[in-house]
Amino acid sequence: MRRILVIIALVFLFFLLESLFFHGLGRFFRPNLLLLLVIFFNFYFGIRYGLFSAFWAGILKDSISTHPFGMNLFAFVLCVYIAVFLKRYFFHLSISSFRLLLICLMVWIYNMAYFLFGLIFVPMQINEMFGSIFVPELASTLIITPFVLDQLKRCALKLFV
Repeated sequence: MRRILVIIALVFLFFLLESLFFHGLGRFFRPNLLLLLVIFFNFYFGIRYGLFSAFWAGILKDSISTHPFGMNLFAFVLCVYIAVFLKRYFFHLSISSFRLLLICLMVWIYNMAYFLFGLIFVPMQINEMFGSIFVPELASTLIITPFVLDQLKRCALKLFV
């Protein structure tokens, strides 16, 4: 029960931090902190906790989104399953370059799933999506990934041991 409450609190905290980054620093520094959190819980505590955090992260992001409800939830859950597949067959988390490559792939998969799912309901332009959403999100997420994952690992060692 304690892990579940900590996961919900961390999802809410990362959601607030993501909103502060977006509103404070503009659209050119918008790291996807919730995706980092979901991937962290998925790899360090298993797919159950990864899906649980993906569910709450998707619900929070969908609650303030103007797009149809469930787009973020779908994208987060898809990332969890693809990350498990990639980790099992291709990547090992012990090497930091593999972690960065995996995060890069997850940001790309998240944005493509969101874009393709959004095409069903809302017409979007691919060049607008890549120029104003994907490139800034990928760059800023990769910049802060080592720091965020190290802090989450320290937090997990203190809280869950």
